[in-house]
Amino acid sequence: MRKFFLFVLFLSSFSTMNMIFAANDKIDIVVVGFTEHGPLQPTIKAIKDVVSKYGDKIKLTIISSSTDEGSKYMKKHKLDAHLNVVINGKYKYNVNGKKIVFQWFEGKQWTKKDLEDVINNILNPDKEKK
Repeated sequence: MRKFFLFVLFLSSFSTMNMIFAANDKIDIVVVGFTEHGPLQPTIKAIKDVVSKYGDKIKLTIISSSTDEGSKYMKKHKLDAHLNVVINGKYKYNVNGKKIVFQWFEGKQWTKKDLEDVINNILNPDKEKK
């Protein structure tokens, strides 16, 4: 009976550890700002297009800065751009030897490829960094 109890305890611990490590594999992307603003819609679409390629590996949250939640998030993270893309708590990354700031418009300040490179670098940390 004792061996059975230890076996169940082991399985329970293993399952819990597996869930913890699996949760850390998910990338958290928060898009916050004037998310309903017409000129920013192509950027929102570009972000959704990139994220859709990764399925459940990415949790995407879009928050309008006009809501209490959005306003608090922007203040907490010291964000002031009309649109901010925060990836695992950061919006500034080095990509292919250049500093990328994921704010404002896709295609001008940053590209879909930049976003894909950051995501791929996070998902595949053992591969050569881009």
